[in-house]
Amino acid sequence: MTGDLQQLFEGPSYRAKDKQKAKLFHAICSSTGLTRKQLADQLTLRRTTVSHLVQQLLEDDLVREGKLRSNGRQGRPQIPLYPNFNRFTALALYFVSMELKGALLNSAYQVLAERSVTLSEQSDHAQLANRIVETAHELQQQVPAGSELLGCGITFPGYVDTYRRRWLFAARWPGLREFSATQIEPRLNLPLAFRRSLDAELDYLLGRYPEYRTGGTLLVHWGYGIGSSYAHDARIVQTTAGGFGEIGHVALCERPEAARCICGRTGCLETEAALWAVLPRLRESVPDLPHGEEEFSRAFLERNLAEHPQVKRAVDAFTRAMVVLYTLFAPERMVMYGPFIDSDEIYRTVTSSVHRALPEDSAELLTIERIRTTFAGDLFGATSGYFRDAYTRYLLAR
Repeated sequence: MTGDLQQLFEGPSYRAKDKQKAKLFHAICSSTGLTRKQLADQLTLRRTTVSHLVQQLLEDDLVREGKLRSNGRQGRPQIPLYPNFNRFTALALYFVSMELKGALLNSAYQVLAERSVTLSEQSDHAQLANRIVETAHELQQQVPAGSELLGCGITFPGYVDTYRRRWLFAARWPGLREFSATQIEPRLNLPLAFRRSLDAELDYLLGRYPEYRTGGTLLVHWGYGIGSSYAHDARIVQTTAGGFGEIGHVALCERPEAARCICGRTGCLETEAALWAVLPRLRESVPDLPHGEEEFSRAFLERNLAEHPQVKRAVDAFTRAMVVLYTLFAPERMVMYGPFIDSDEIYRTVTSSVHRALPEDSAELLTIERIRTTFAGDLFGATSGYFRDAYTRYLLAR
């Protein structure tokens, strides 16, 4: 969250002293151990202004003082200042392959505690609700003393109606169709954010990287399933249908022998390129490959499977789908992640193939980037709103 602090009070409607306080706190978070004098010099603020604002931060326990230290010369010893990142915490619950995972985070996006439970493909609403509540309650027991637990953010794969807060559909769990927030919110007794995984991940990236907030940014996940999220000028596009950007379930592989997808259709992109479809074929020659995305990524890279015929077929299908996505959205940048794109060879192949397939003018305007499978943007995106709101309240100057 600390990387977003400088954007909290952007625009002419905010007071100068609010912006000063936010910049001051951001400086303390970015270079811990700064003194009041160093802050005044670095930010070109009056020392009385710095002392006044620091006192407010201390009173609200956003900042704590260290031990007096001397610079070795005559003069008043200086007191270093340190951020209290545990002042606020939040819970993030999310899905990875067939697991429900939970994490307790502080405002520096440090994971303080984690829990996970495997879900059966036959899981129903009651079972999922129980697992969510149990996981959240276990994590609540780990909240540090003095910390304010702001809320719980849950991100869901597949089709999500964030307006009515319903998980409409996830192909791997047919019994969880139409799962609603009303089944868990009263039992959690916490504010609840209900989000689509890819939207939460993109929200985190928009907050962390200012350059992503201008023009079109398309985030693409290529792993157990395949999907995307799109934002224009930092506004994420969403629909009540909940399936925006679900490229994995578009029939791009129509052939007489096209495979049936777990969504029930035939010829979907996922039948050619998703991990759930490719893994059984790879296990015919490499039986012990794991199904978890992070574990699969490590094994995939260690065994140099980029040249495997099934992988090359998946790369071809995925590349064609990326050309379709670009044709539809014309983003300035495509940001990809997932165990297959972790491979340098596959990343280069996809990048060059997409650029070759586009008109020259379009190819020059498009940048294709990647982030590692382990970036965990859904954790941070699920909770970022809580931290933003808390700091917006507490960084208003008094």
